[in-house]
Amino acid sequence: MVNNLKDWIAKEQKYLKIAAVAILLGSLSFVFSAYMNASREEAVEKKAKINEKSIAYAFGMMIGTDLRTKGFTAKELNLDDMMAGIRAGLGIDSPALDVSAARFMVEQGFQEQQQKLIEKNKQGGILFLQENAKKKSVIQTSSGLQYEILKSSTGAKPNVNSKVTVHYHGTLLSGLVFDSSVERGEPASFPLAALIKGWQEGIQLMNAGSRFKFYIPSELAYGDKPAGKIPPYSVIVFEVELLSIEN
Repeated sequence: MVNNLKDWIAKEQKYLKIAAVAILLGSLSFVFSAYMNASREEAVEKKAKINEKSIAYAFGMMIGTDLRTKGFTAKELNLDDMMAGIRAGLGIDSPALDVSAARFMVEQGFQEQQQKLIEKNKQGGILFLQENAKKKSVIQTSSGLQYEILKSSTGAKPNVNSKVTVHYHGTLLSGLVFDSSVERGEPASFPLAALIKGWQEGIQLMNAGSRFKFYIPSELAYGDKPAGKIPPYSVIVFEVELLSIEN
């Protein structure tokens, strides 16, 4: 919600490119790190079941999962070539590429895939807002902000200089929750001027005691920048209850 990401968003927006590259080049430090971070109790419980075959499966599963989260599919990756690369990385076979060339190809592949995902996300957001605007319950402002009134009230309205206390629940269009005071069980207070444009505009439409649902276009949110779990060009959805206003 907050406009200044350095001050208000946890520093989790860096992608794990370096770790993924290392995995694909034969360095399994990412896998070992994830394995070592497992709880001691879980490790003890599973110790008897672990053998070389199951560990190899786990390595492959984690590599595949990491690639899938980056947007790759089995259709885009030749698994035979990948296995040949793993064999070369493990020193079983002679490598067809030197490490610097392999690293360059992987980094280029991630960049191209990220661009595809960004474009898909951008177009998906545009189509969603076009269809959502057709609903009778949805109101759209001149800026493109869309909202529904879930609970009306006759309380006071804030201005851009107000400090507001709210309960909120934020999701992506996929339903993934990226931030929620409701789940934390504790309301949050913010100076309205410090929030993203969609919140600044939307909260000023609310009366204290009301509850709205906002559909915020990316240009009124974080635009082309990732923010924690929020990918670039994301339409974000918030249910917000305005509890109190401090002017």
